Amino acid sequence: MIWKYYTSNIGPIKKSEFEYGPGGVSRGIANIVFEGAKSAALVVERCNRILVNEKPIKIEVIIERAGNGLFSDMKWEKFDPLPNVVDIFLGRSVYLGRLT
Repeated sequence: MIWKYYTSNIGPIKKSEFEYGPGGVSRGIANIVFEGAKSAALVVERCNRILVNEKPIKIEVIIERAGNGLFSDMKWEKFDPLPNVVDIFLGRSVYLGRLT
């Protein structure tokens, strides 16, 4: 059910894993890997801290190097004094920079 929500409203999912306890009861923990960094940023913007079963969702972004390079699907731009930065959460609050 959550997989369908994310693919319909956020973006393509590469992989999802859900944690279950004794008797197959959900622990309420899921690891979702999106196809691109833009989708990960969008899920943080739209879903972090919304209530599910009266508990807020906590979303953490874990950055890994993809086959085509880190943040290959995002636009690098100049942000003085750095020549190349990526706006990680698309809200101009956190930037990732590179010197080359």
